[in-house]
Amino acid sequence: MTSIDSLRNVLELECQKGYTDKAVIGGLDKYLHKQAGQIRQNINNPQLVGGFDELDLANSMYGSYDTDERKSWITNVFSWLDKLERAKGERNSGIKTPGKKSTVSASPPRELSEELDSPITAIKGITPKVADKFAKLNVRTVRDLLYFFPRRYVDYSQRKAISELTEGGEQTIVGIIWQARVATLGNRRAQRQLSVTKQETSEWSGLINLTWQKHSVLMPEW
Repeated sequence: MTSIDSLRNVLELECQKGYTDKAVIGGLDKYLHKQAGQIRQNINNPQLVGGFDELDLANSMYGSYDTDERKSWITNVFSWLDKLERAKGERNSGIKTPGKKSTVSASPPRELSEELDSPITAIKGITPKVADKFAKLNVRTVRDLLYFFPRRYVDYSQRKAISELTEGGEQTIVGIIWQARVATLGNRRAQRQLSVTKQETSEWSGLINLTWQKHSVLMPEW
């Protein structure tokens, strides 16, 4: 997938999410600022380059727009992408130019289905040992891997102050760790005891005591 295809997919996902700036982690502006240069390098038509520069994706301010402004902005980008697709179609339409002979590839491209049914070890970086771990999750082919979606997604960019926390659900805070210790719950004579990690964290709005089970291995980092 090219950077231009990726841009269209990201924008389509943003539309599906209701223009909430959650199509990519970190927001659309962060994604565009990183990808704009690579996208521009893939454009050969001078007119399209000019249109791309007018969009100024490298300095986009999508996150500061309201919903209507975001819709209008994305519509403009889609309009440019459509012009790019039409230009590609005209270039690859097969119309013969006088004085030139058209060339046809001698060997047909490899069937996509054949590639998708390849074992995941065909992907660079996946060793047989890693493939064995994937097999336990019933992921054996490239196709299986493409459809192996995350069980859930937690957006840690949406942070709250300690004073704004509510009971239930998952919430993210950023604070200073003042104290951390490992405690053992249960009677010493009990056959089974539970080891927990207790932590005291605070920020400008308040202080909170946190407890984790079986996370004493993290103590040196605190």
